[in-house]
Amino acid sequence: MTKKILLLVFCFCLTLSNVLFAQSINGVWQQVNPNGNTSRLICTENYLMFATYQTNDKHFVNTGGGTFEILKADSKTILSFKRDFNTEDSTLVGLTVANIFSLDKNTLTLTQGPLAGTWLRITEKLSTEPFSNALWRLRAKEDKAFKMQTVFKGPFKTIKIFSGEHFQLASFNIDTHQFFGTFGGTFSKKKEKYIEKITFSSKRNKEVNNSFEYDCVINGKDWIHAGQSATGERVHEVWEKGY
Repeated sequence: MTKKILLLVFCFCLTLSNVLFAQSINGVWQQVNPNGNTSRLICTENYLMFATYQTNDKHFVNTGGGTFEILKADSKTILSFKRDFNTEDSTLVGLTVANIFSLDKNTLTLTQGPLAGTWLRITEKLSTEPFSNALWRLRAKEDKAFKMQTVFKGPFKTIKIFSGEHFQLASFNIDTHQFFGTFGGTFSKKKEKYIEKITFSSKRNKEVNNSFEYDCVINGKDWIHAGQSATGERVHEVWEKGY
């Protein structure tokens, strides 16, 4: 009985250690490459997204994302990352890659895989907004006839990941490996208004460096998002927290 109790305590401590370590990489990280490209990585809960883009000419380069977990193996710390979408090579979707990494204060270094390199943490303000530091999935949206249509859970996903001040949205299909688009940047909240400033976009370069304001209401687990898109179309969406 005593051995069983000790084993349970050991497993609990190991799990807690992994959870605490996973939380330590939560937030937003940046990597400026020698070719002038900027890469931005957001980690929250057990999901991450990254995007690479040119800030000068607003050129979008690539993006990827998926679930992750922190593992320990032979005294090494490993970031195990399962791809949900990958614009460089769609045949890699669904595959898991193990990245050996180290974390030294505000520097995250990965030795291999799609996230290889040195990432510097971006300092953010502490956000208490209910949609920040979390992952949200599109649950319903208004069609052209102004009727709300449910987006059923399945292989097609539109998800939005938030740190304290940064966000990224991506739409993709896990089964077919199709990728439909992404954009991201910074966000802020003023009273009932939610404001996005676009840093990169895979489809509409004209949106980059522009800000867009929406009505924002949190109703239980739902985040109701309404306003006008960059193309002038009406936007009315319901987002649900979680993957």
